[in-house]
Amino acid sequence: MGLVYGKTHYIPGSCNIGARERKKRYAFGVLGFIFAAVGWFLIQYFMLFFIYILVLFPLLLLGFEGLYQGYSSFCVLFASESKYDFSGSSNFKGRVKSETAHEKDIEKSTVINAASLELSFLVLIILFMVY
Repeated sequence: MGLVYGKTHYIPGSCNIGARERKKRYAFGVLGFIFAAVGWFLIQYFMLFFIYILVLFPLLLLGFEGLYQGYSSFCVLFASESKYDFSGSSNFKGRVKSETAHEKDIEKSTVINAASLELSFLVLIILFMVY
């Protein structure tokens, strides 16, 4: 089966999830940021020791990963498992068989993970400075 370019079909290193999966990623991203904001509020309200700000890191990471994956239509976990899923938009779901395509997916995953880590660290540093 040939590849059709768009947000409803698999494109190596570019697009491996459809509309339903993107909504899940956006939801996790928003929840991560909401929990991080609540955590920040609790740290401020109870005047906790500044080291507790580190607890916000995984929540920020979840937020950035979710939003980035939703925005880019690309799931890092699916890439590592050589999968794609467009079952919510075109019933196109399966496994990546090409080694070259899998390598492109892994490269994209690395970019998403690195950007999410960098942004989470940046926000954490800003929170430490503000506190």
